Amino acid sequence: VMQLSKEERERGGMWDMDTKVASTITSHDAGYLDKDLETIVGVQSEKPFKRSMQPFGGIRMAKAACEAYGYELDEETEKIFTDYRKTHNQGVFDAYSREMLNCRKAGVITGLPDAYGRGRIIGDYRRVALY
Repeated sequence: VMQLSKEERERGGMWDMDTKVASTITSHDAGYLDKDLETIVGVQSEKPFKRSMQPFGGIRMAKAACEAYGYELDEETEKIFTDYRKTHNQGVFDAYSREMLNCRKAGVITGLPDAYGRGRIIGDYRRVALY
């Protein structure tokens, strides 16, 4: 573990990263530091210190995380999460009407997140009189 930690620091903070497979509970085989000595089965991915990609919070955030450590997100994975798979945030935006989104843009309604996060539209009715 100490040697892998040292190598990870020397590599700029990331030993390795999977940029193709979206991380789920079954996406990677179990990985071990020393299988014969371990009680707990598996680490985050199939290799020690290999980070898994977490795109379900938003593909832009996952892409930025890859780029921050000198990795490039797999093009096919990016296409799937851009064109076919909805993120939580996209679902939140889709739940509101065009009128509600226009009120948000004008600042009448606040609280809808611009990037991944919790949120629902919260009326700030003190502003309504100003418009």
